[in-house]
Amino acid sequence: MDYLELAVPLNMYETGVVNPTELTDQGMVEPNDKPGWGVEIDWETLSNSVTIHVTVE
Repeated sequence: MDYLELAVPLNMYETGVVNPTELTDQGMVEPNDKPGWGVEIDWETLSNSVTIHVTVE
């Protein structure tokens, strides 16, 4: 085996993620065109989901 790829089941972690990770029919994760980890965050949804807001200047 050259590598081991294990995608976390994201169903309960998809809150606030615009483009959730999907598995192919072979159970693999394919990269997208976003930089870094490729995850686009919906900050407004996350902001509405928390009870404490902290601003750091």
